[in-house]
Amino acid sequence: MKRIAVPVCFAAILVAALVSGCAQAAPSPTPTSVPATQAKAAEPTKAAAPAVTKAPAAASTAAPTAAKKVDYPKSASSISVLVPFAAGGAMDIATRLVAPVMEKSLGAPIQVVNKAGGDTQVANTELAKAKPDGYTVLNTDIIANILTYVVTDRGTTYTRKNFQPVGMHYVASACWMVKADSPFKSVQDVIAAAKAKPGSIKVGDSGLGGPYHLANIGIQQLTGSDLTLVHFNGSAPSTTALIGGHIDVVTSSVTNATSSVKSGATRIIGVMAPKRDPFFPDIKTFEEQGFKWNAQTYYAFTVPTGTPAEIVDILGEAIDTALADENVKKRSAEASVMLTPGEPADVEAVWIAEEKQQAELMKLFQQAPK
Repeated sequence: MKRIAVPVCFAAILVAALVSGCAQAAPSPTPTSVPATQAKAAEPTKAAAPAVTKAPAAASTAAPTAAKKVDYPKSASSISVLVPFAAGGAMDIATRLVAPVMEKSLGAPIQVVNKAGGDTQVANTELAKAKPDGYTVLNTDIIANILTYVVTDRGTTYTRKNFQPVGMHYVASACWMVKADSPFKSVQDVIAAAKAKPGSIKVGDSGLGGPYHLANIGIQQLTGSDLTLVHFNGSAPSTTALIGGHIDVVTSSVTNATSSVKSGATRIIGVMAPKRDPFFPDIKTFEEQGFKWNAQTYYAFTVPTGTPAEIVDILGEAIDTALADENVKKRSAEASVMLTPGEPADVEAVWIAEEKQQAELMKLFQQAPK
């Protein structure tokens, strides 16, 4: 299975920010990149051509028997692709874009199933307990998944070892979004208001203890501001609350923000990435606005550990086909989904690197004053 290996890195700003927040007059943290060692899958070794043996004229040479392929998927069996967030969010949209092409490639029906809860813990648990037969697949938010089991008391029954990577899907940058008629025009405006009246600014996220919650905690530490953090069961509900005027700001992915921004209901006021987002090139990064802050996450398809390698390969090829589909690429760009094909080894490398960073981050978060 040949795939495109993708270089990935995650800026470990959050750890430095939390440390700086615990010391008086601490300098702004300097971003450091965490290299994710890429292990590109080796090219399959071509078998040497068999030597030709001359046989007597009366003899016949038997044709070699082809290796039997795994009977997967069966056309009558439905494949469930779990999405760990509510319907209508960025991951849900991105998953439903590739599902029809995967279905056609596999020759079996695919059902996208939303399993929101616990900032991915509900879906993660279901995948980890599922039969490793290729009929239950999870579109995994790698960072959120890690945060449900590292240094926590959430009672999770799984770790990274319960998830077999199949292939990368996309990468997304976090952002701050406000209602279209909000008085806030920049990140500086929000921070200034929070400092002027501590606790007055409500900032929503997609789940307690999740990546965007911790990003907001880190921003408070970095800026010395006092924000009121409000947790929702996914990005779609938090965006709905923003549009309804129940909160002032939402921390979400650029991908999730696209729909409401294009409709004119919301605006992005800052992107948490080293460079401006290619889909919103006019929006300044947090760093450009005076706050050295980056937060990106990775989304990849996984199956339960123990799934036969042949099945993983078949699913991986279907994912690659979907990501290379011109219609999928066009519609993904319209939804600001940054498609990022990658091998199982690429997913594993990112997961291991991020696991180390997030474990340290979670320790600092738990030690920080509440």
